[in-house]
Amino acid sequence: MKHILAQLNDVITSLEENNFVVEADALQEVFVKIAKKTKKERPEEQKDAPKSPPKGYPESKSKYADPVNYKYPIDTEEHVRAALAYIGQARNRKKYDAKELAYIESRIHAAAKKFGIEHEHKEK
Repeated sequence: MKHILAQLNDVITSLEENNFVVEADALQEVFVKIAKKTKKERPEEQKDAPKSPPKGYPESKSKYADPVNYKYPIDTEEHVRAALAYIGQARNRKKYDAKELAYIESRIHAAAKKFGIEHEHKEK
């Protein structure tokens, strides 16, 4: 299943990069249905991951949607809005498998709800 989701995510990325938005959205819906059935899993450490948070960002790992790699801070409304935008980009999504994306997105969506941010909650 993980392999199929990874391939599907690659196809979606390719379609988006070539401006086939309608087709990418249609495949995204399929990805969503499959990913919803996938267990959430904390991301693995990436090769280029920092060992500590960037200067000026939260120190606590609990303040990140991807706490292992200090990515997507979710401690302020501004950071949550940025996290929503960044995780929606294909180039950022392709760094994670479906289980990791489900974990990250669930943390971002929970933070958005906490800050009263209305957005289209569409698990990808």
